[in-house]
Amino acid sequence: MWRDERLPRDASDLIDLDRQSWREMEALSCARIRLLTELGDRDAARGLANHLCRIASERDLTRTLMRALVLSMTIDADTDRAVEPLVEFLRLARSTDYLRPLVRHRDVSRSLLTRLLDSAPDPEIHDAARGALAHLEGPTPPNAPVFSPREQAVLAELSRGLRNREIADRLGVSEDGVRHHLKNIYRKTGTTDRRAAVRRATSMGWRL
Repeated sequence: MWRDERLPRDASDLIDLDRQSWREMEALSCARIRLLTELGDRDAARGLANHLCRIASERDLTRTLMRALVLSMTIDADTDRAVEPLVEFLRLARSTDYLRPLVRHRDVSRSLLTRLLDSAPDPEIHDAARGALAHLEGPTPPNAPVFSPREQAVLAELSRGLRNREIADRLGVSEDGVRHHLKNIYRKTGTTDRRAAVRRATSMGWRL
């Protein structure tokens, strides 16, 4: 189909934002990376993924960058090279709560997240990986609430006794955003105040 439709193959043509929208660029580039990966052409897939990551980063296309990072991860899923793009994805996920690319590649994501947790990374990445893995595995028992990366960040600031305005400034979000995350945290912990939410989260093993 790619050949019959005469779709672009070179990275310079695929990632050309002068002749197509970023949505078209993203769709074609990601599809091409998946195709090359399936065909076993890892070098070409890796090169295109790296190019897409670079352009997405330069243009502040965060979600495009996150999709490209997960595709980079799948190219080398059976090697240690897959960990680096996964860690970068988790760092971005802490501020975006965007985990859909991991869900799309659930089996690979689950395996790599488990491997990452076993390697004892820094606390922030450990907690982000744990939250992502819990998200992939679906509903958890009532005594183990699952927090999004952003909710984990809010909880961490709550544990330091910060007010909403201070949390918003530290995380680069609005006060309304903080209140939204607090509402979700209270619902997940079955609590109604900040201190109780922190105690509940830590009692369930979350490192804040």
